[in-house]
Parts: sequence; structure tokens; C-alpha cells
Amino acid sequence: MIESRGNSMVSRAWAILALALSLLLLPGQSAEAQIRVASYNVAQLRGEPDALEAVLDELSLDDRTGPAHPVSIFVFQEVTQSTFDALSEMLGEEYSAGTYTNSGEDNYGGAQAMFYRADTLIEIASGHDGTYTGAGRRARRWQMRLLGYNDPVVDFYVYSGHLKAGTTSGSSEERVFGMTNILNNMGEIPPGSHIILCGDFNFYNSNEDGYQLMVGHESIDIVDPQGNSNWTTGSSAIRHTQSPRTISAGGLASGGLDDRFDFHVSTANMADGQGLAMIDGTNRSVGNDGLHYNDAINDGNNTYYPSDVPRSNTLADNLHDASDHLPVSADYMIPAVMSASMFNADIGTIISGASFEFSVNVANLCAPAYPAGGSSMSWYLDGTGGMANVVGSGNLDPDSSQWVQVLVTPGIEGDIDGDLIVRSDDDFVQAEPAVIPVTGTVLRHADASFSEESDINWNVVSDTFAADSGIQTIEVPLWNFGWDSQQASLDLDGVSGLDAPFVFAGGLVEGLTDGQATLSFTLDTDGMAPGLVVDALQILASDQDLPGAEDQVLNLSLTITIDEAPPSGCVGDIDGSGQTDVEDLLAVLDGFATLYDVDDLLEVIGDWGCTNP
Repeated sequence: MIESRGNSMVSRAWAILALALSLLLLPGQSAEAQIRVASYNVAQLRGEPDALEAVLDELSLDDRTGPAHPVSIFVFQEVTQSTFDALSEMLGEEYSAGTYTNSGEDNYGGAQAMFYRADTLIEIASGHDGTYTGAGRRARRWQMRLLGYNDPVVDFYVYSGHLKAGTTSGSSEERVFGMTNILNNMGEIPPGSHIILCGDFNFYNSNEDGYQLMVGHESIDIVDPQGNSNWTTGSSAIRHTQSPRTISAGGLASGGLDDRFDFHVSTANMADGQGLAMIDGTNRSVGNDGLHYNDAINDGNNTYYPSDVPRSNTLADNLHDASDHLPVSADYMIPAVMSASMFNADIGTIISGASFEFSVNVANLCAPAYPAGGSSMSWYLDGTGGMANVVGSGNLDPDSSQWVQVLVTPGIEGDIDGDLIVRSDDDFVQAEPAVIPVTGTVLRHADASFSEESDINWNVVSDTFAADSGIQTIEVPLWNFGWDSQQASLDLDGVSGLDAPFVFAGGLVEGLTDGQATLSFTLDTDGMAPGLVVDALQILASDQDLPGAEDQVLNLSLTITIDEAPPSGCVGDIDGSGQTDVEDLLAVLDGFATLYDVDDLLEVIGDWGCTNP
């Protein structure tokens, strides 16, 4: 089993080292700020060019919901062949034009155009496509890739469309037709793709079928960041985009701000707060302070920038003169960048069942210009080989790291050739997974045995000694059964429960591998009566001194038979003279058949010449 443990287990010295390494890991390696995407119906550039150029500049300077940042992607509606170049010139050389196609749409208000900052993004031209949406217009799709993010690549799609205007049922049905085709086109790209959908959709309220189709599709989950509630009353004035004017001039529509025709929505995977996702609260109708319902945006003071009314008024004047729509802008956070490291990924040698503790540093190297501009990163530990089933998880804000102490009990024996893996299921996390090879050796336990051929942990040692035969030695052989280089050596530590008259004479060893150890016991037979002497004892053994070492106990029974002592002196000395001689032979012959027999005769002959000490 493997589990993460609290920081309290880290020593002060270890913590200092951990801090030093974490500081080395933190420099950012990704984009430095959020991505800003702005959508704008520029009304075929019928407005004042200077005002439009000022609005385009202000879209990058806008710091109402967060730090100012250059717009990364502009998508425009109503761009004609003749105004495309003028729009490109207004944006300047920092912006590259995305694929522009115009299928005779100049007679229907103009086509869709996209411009992007080439220092931040690149267009994947093969991903460009268009689909007919009615009213003589086509929606366009661009595939974009975030630079500096290659593991994995960060691709997403941007759509721009302009649906049929009008309040008639026919106009509403044509908007349904157009949105249906846009959604069908989304179904042609890989499932799970990240999609931003922008445009002038001319939805009059949230109950309109086209809007409900957009936010309620069965397979393409579109999220409206401003909510799905209706927007037709003054209480929703902050959401309105058309018209910032109450006068008609130069072909620009009047009517005041009372409609939400312009939308900037995304798929749910760009609205979940992680990976490449819209930053909460940044989707806005630029210049709309919510106080100009059904009025011109520059009527009286404008408080779009609450602490800078003059700046707000200047923006409002330019919006009024530039177009009859407001731009809709949103900022997107950049994905997390994973890094992981350990001080020492070699655990050395341990014994099966041992646990070892290591510290792993997990970092989110995403370093945005401000905290909300980068994605947090949820992470968890995984592993292979001896690191399987590792447990640990956390969540990291951008430009942060954390140390986690992990206690590991490898589930294998032998050489460890596994990996500690830090994973994240968040979108577009760079350098994920982070893989740290872990090495080491896990030995099997030593196996004390009374046999070299099989594992025997209980034994009876029997022998027979004559009484008064002096000190006798009993030898008990032991082995480390099954030893090879992947098994711990065996230490013989002692004996327990040995009782007199037995005495332990030695033989304890350390580091027994493929050889034999012999324990010796002694028994003093002098003065012992004939009979059986039995003792049960334990032999205490253990693994070599490594993490995971365990004790072992072998049971041994000593069973010794004591026979009668042989007669002392000259056994053939019949007459007690102290020696066996002719007098003893004559005595046997004289009493033969009455007192003595053949055995006595043979005993005298066998003992002939004996002299008692």
C-alpha cells in the first residue's frame, strides 16, 4: 500500500532542501498572459475610421475586468472585399490575417474576417471551413494553435457568423436554419474540440428557437457565459450590444441599446475554469456600463471604467461613431504547465514489506501576468512496477508548487524498474504526465530452515549417550533455504528456552547466504541416571539489517537417551585380587555349570591381564 503523508514528517534540513529545489522549478515556461478574443460587427466600415481605429486600440487597453492585454484574436462581421485591407491596416503589422473567403457576400452585408497576433497564435489553415447560414451569408471556422504549447499542442476553433435579422417568423426560422448548419459543422470536427462561437446572431430574446438550439444542443454543449435568462428589459441592459446610437447616419442603425444581438459563447470545456478556458467575469459588451438602456451609449456620462469617467466617455463617443454594434470581448486563461521532481529516486535495497518515504515536488509552471490569467492544475500520483497504486493528489495555482511526502510499500520483489507518474486530467496540461524513474531492489525475506532441501521450521534431534561418558556435543545444522542474490541474508541471533542440563555452546552467525551454519549444544553425562532427557527450545533468527527486516523463530526439540554406564575396573577379576589372571580362570572352571557359564569364561579370557588402577 502507498499513501501520502503530511508535511510534519519532513525534517527541517529536508524542508530547506525542498524549498531550494522548488525555487529552481518555478520560473515560467509558458505564455505570460491571458488570451483575449474580441468579436465586432464593424458594419462594413460605414462608421468613422478614426473612431473605429480608436475602438480597436481600446479593446487591447481595456482593463475593466482584469489587466489590459493585446487582443489575441479579432473576429469581425460585415467585412467586404473592399474594406478587408483597410481593416488590416488599422490593426497594424502585429496582426496577421486569417483565411478570408467571400462567397459573393458583399451584397448581403459582407463576410467574416479573423485577425490574430502571430507572436501568440498560428492559424492551421487546413482547419478553415465555411457553412451557409441563410440571408446570403456564410459562417466561417478557423483552427488556431497557441504558440509555445507543444506537449500537447493547444488547438481550438473560432467561429464567426451573421444570422438573418428581422422579427418575422420567417426571419426567426432562417436563424434556426443558420444555427443548425453552424452546429452541424461543429459536428464535423473531432469530438471534444474546444470551440469559441462569436457573431451577430440577431436573437431577440432567450426564448427564440435559434438561441435555444445553440445552448441546448444534444451533443454540442454550448455555454452562454452571461446566462440563459431573458435580456429584453432594462435590468439586463449591461448585456445589450445594439445599437449604441439613437440617430441614423452614414448607414448606421439607430434605436439605442436595447438588443442583445452580438454573442461570444463557447463549448463547456472552455467554460470550466481549467485548461484553456474563459476567465470568469470577463465576457462583456465593451463600453456598456448598464446605464444607457434604450439610449445612446454616449448620452451623458459613461461609467464603463468606474474610476475613470473621462476615459469611459471617450470610449463611448468612439463606439457611437464607429459602428452600430458594440464589440463583445472575453479573456481566456492559459493552460497549466506540469513539472515534477524528486531528490533521490533510488530507494537502495530493502526487504519485502518495507516502506520507504520520499518527497516529490509537483509544480505548475504556468506564469501568467496576473493570477486569473493562468489555469490551476489538479494532479494525482500514479505508478508502474514497484510504484503501482501510489496515492497522492493536489491542486496547484499558477506559478506555484508543493512538496508531498509519500510512503511506499512496493508490491513486488526483485529489482525495481518502475516509474512514479504525476498525472492531470485537466485540459491541455503541458508536459503531462511527468514521469520519474524509480530504481532499487526489494529482497525476499531470509528463510531459516533445518534442511537445505526443503523449508523445515520444526525439528527433533535425537541421540544416545552412556551415563558417566563425560561432556557430549549435539550439533544442529541450519540453512538460509532457497537463498539467491534476490533474498536477504540470515542472521542467527540466539536461542531461547534452553534448560539444564543442556548448554548452548555457540555457532551464531550473521550474513548466512548459501552456506551452512551449525549450532552446538553440550550435555554433561557424568552422574546422570539412565533415562530420557528432553528439552524444547527456540532458535531466534532474523533478516539482515535492512528496512523491512523481520524476526523468525524455529522450534527445536532435543531428545537424548542416557544408557547405563559400563562396569568400572577389571570385569574378569573374579577373586577381587585387582587383576585378571590364572586364579580367576581357575575359579570360573571350578564353579563352571553351577556359578559360572560360558559368558563368564569368555569375559575372563577377554579381560586377561587387566589390572585395576
